[in-house]
This record gives sequence, C-alpha cells and structure tokens, in this order.
Amino acid sequence: MIDPHVPDFTDIVVELIDLPFDTGRKFIKLSYRDERLKDYSLIVVADSLSQGQPSLFSRLSTFIVRYPRYVHAEALRHRVISRNAASSRARSVKATIKEVMENPTIPLFTVNQKGMGGRFSEPERREKQIAAWLRARDRAVASVLELIVGPEIFDNYGNGFDDASGVAAAWEEILDDYYANGYDSNGDAREGYLSTHKQQFNRLIENFGPFEEIITASYWDNFLELRDHDLAQPEIRAFAALVRKALEVSEARETWIHAPFIPLDEIPEEPTDFDSVRPLLLRSANECAQVSYNDKSAATKTTASATKGEELFRLKHYSPFEHQAIAEIPFDEEVVSQSAGQDFVRDEDQLVSNLDWSWVQLRSILAGVTK
Repeated sequence: MIDPHVPDFTDIVVELIDLPFDTGRKFIKLSYRDERLKDYSLIVVADSLSQGQPSLFSRLSTFIVRYPRYVHAEALRHRVISRNAASSRARSVKATIKEVMENPTIPLFTVNQKGMGGRFSEPERREKQIAAWLRARDRAVASVLELIVGPEIFDNYGNGFDDASGVAAAWEEILDDYYANGYDSNGDAREGYLSTHKQQFNRLIENFGPFEEIITASYWDNFLELRDHDLAQPEIRAFAALVRKALEVSEARETWIHAPFIPLDEIPEEPTDFDSVRPLLLRSANECAQVSYNDKSAATKTTASATKGEELFRLKHYSPFEHQAIAEIPFDEEVVSQSAGQDFVRDEDQLVSNLDWSWVQLRSILAGVTK
C-alpha cells in the first residue's frame, strides 16, 4: 500500500524547453508533479558519448540542477562530479532576499525518532512545520536587514524582532532606504549604518532559497545507488531521482568534444587541431562560470566569450574548465602545445581527472593542475 505522506519521487515530468545557448535545438527539462517537490528540477545541457577509446563509462553528461541549498553539502561528498554553483558572495542582496521571500524552499519534513531519518509528516503536522520554518526564514531575513542598516535604524521599522515577519515583509522599503541613504560603493559606511557585506550576511538566509548548480560527470553509479534510495535523506533523493531519469530519457550524442552551452552546429564533427576548438571550449567554460551570479536556467541571452574564458584561466579560476573534455587528443603534440601555451601537459599521467579515462578534461590539458 502506498503511503500518501511519502512524496512521489517517480512521477517526473519531462518536457522540451528553449534556452538561448543553442536556438537550434530543444533542451530536456525534468521536474516533479508532486507539489512538495517543486524545489527540484534538472535540465540536460550536454550529453556525449566518447568517439575515442571505448569504455563502460564513456558517457559524459552535464546538467543544470536546482534544489535547496542544504542539499549541496551532501552532494559535495561525491568527488567524481565537477561543479560550478550559485555564489552567496556574488549574488546581490536584493536578488537573494527576493528569492527567499517569494520562492522559499521547503524541506520534506519528517518526524523525529531514533536514527538518521524519520517517517514523513502527516499533512497537519507538516503544515505547522512549514509555518515554523517560514517564521525562521523571517527572523533570518530580519537579521540580515539589521546587519545592513544597523540596530538603530532597524528599530525604526515595526517592532524589530518582536515582529520579525512584519520587518521581513518590508525588506524592499528597508533596502531602498539603505541604498539611498547609507550605501557607499567605496565601502565607507555612513553614520548609523552597519553596511555589512553580502559575503557574510547572505550565509544567514541561503538555506531558505533555491540553489542552482552546473554538474558534469561520467561516473554516476555510486551516487545513484546511495542517494536514490529509501535510506537517503529525502531531499537529496529528490535530486538523485531526477539524475537517474535524465540518464534514461536523454540520448547521448557520439562526439569527440564535450562543450556545454555551445551550439551543436559549432562543434566540428571530425577531430581537428586544438587551436580551432580552443575558443569554443573557453566560451563554454565562461558559460559555466556565470552560474555563480546568474541562474542559467532562466537566462534570456548568452554573454559568454572566449576572451572572458581566457581571463578566468589567467586568474586561476579552474573549476569552470572541468566541464569540457575531448575524447582523445587527435592532433600532434607540437600543434597542441603551441596553442595551449607553455603550461600544456605532455605527461599522460597528469591528464588523469575525475572523468572517465576515455575523456581528457580541459582543465588538465591547459594547466595540469591535477598534479
């Protein structure tokens, strides 16, 4: 007998959507029909099958995933997954509070008992848990506002923490006042304003809002066995079930180059020299890096460039270069080393990465930072 209190992790909606990164094709998006799972979704960005050496794990997939921020801590344990994610340091306070207030994430509440998990809450209990969770959100938002405007000015709004929900609801008015009267772009806080930086106070509220991440991997078996399971924390199970379904419904494209967000018609069908594909690989890395400050799932245009990719690499922001790969190096070493620069890795042992050996990761090709 099906327990009606258990979220339905199997009723997954699969649809085709448009994204500005490649107007010549549709992207697969997965989400849940169950309203309790509204905070979870996945978009297949790139799904490739290596043309190089055959392997059991030569399929390489890149997804945009959305889930509550607290799921991220669990997902980080799986080190075979490359990732770039929304940054609390990069996202503006207005955008962050707006998401938290208008689109808060709600846990899949369970009942306390011995062990690491509990049975799912019945509707009446869950309703009260949600109300308590949202009051906690309001207190967190109120604390953020106090850190920005300072306690004296904060107390001018309602009854302060005695009415945290009322203060949180006035967040736009409070921030408008701050940016008109208290903010200084040079960091000189005006009298009476605390003017705390977002890299600190956004941490207070990040668990109450949605979180977007770009992930790439070729090894999924262990992740799915552990996380798409009755014993897993239900929030990460909701994420894992979408990954499993995506791998079922998406058809991997046989290719020699994996470059998320790059239009398929820009990727050469046959192996060519590294110099000719370097710009599109760098552009792909720049696209992946942008998720730190903008949701890629909601993008209306693409602004990435190879020049920005070069700048990221020069500044040693290497993680966005873990999502691109080539099936093999089908060009002679001299041509590659001239294109890649003096840091090009020539030792095959240093080309090993978290991806399957049938793929050579761009990060390893360009700098050998896996040493």
